[in-house]
Amino acid sequence: CLYDNVKLRDEAYFSHRQLYIFGRSNKTDCAHAFTSMAFERSKEITRAFKRELIVYQRVLRDERTTVVAKLFLDLAIGYLLMPFDLIPDFIPVIGRLDDVVIVPALVFIALRYIPREIVAEHREQVAREDQATVSAPTLGQPPGNRRN
Repeated sequence: CLYDNVKLRDEAYFSHRQLYIFGRSNKTDCAHAFTSMAFERSKEITRAFKRELIVYQRVLRDERTTVVAKLFLDLAIGYLLMPFDLIPDFIPVIGRLDDVVIVPALVFIALRYIPREIVAEHREQVAREDQATVSAPTLGQPPGNRRN
């Protein structure tokens, strides 16, 4: 196996020898376990990204947020949405890298102008709402018929 430790869904770590004992000794099974772990990790990163977007939306609407911070957050959103880039995407590596560097830099600058308490307050609120959404009972209704 290429990986010494493989993290499976039950959050336990298994070495290659332990996988052999459980009958998962070939490289395909080891690669499958690693792929499954990578997929779960990418889903968690996507959820965190969505939560942060909601936090930034709420920070933009908050009247306590400074105008400079709102300007930088608006620039970050605008740069993501504009149909052209400062460096065209067809230029290898650098063309794609500008989005990865410029947008986080603008968000970082904006967060420097926002009091930490405001961001923390909105993050806690989003986390509570996310937790309430996950643990809320559906009352036997199909997903399309739920009412808030």
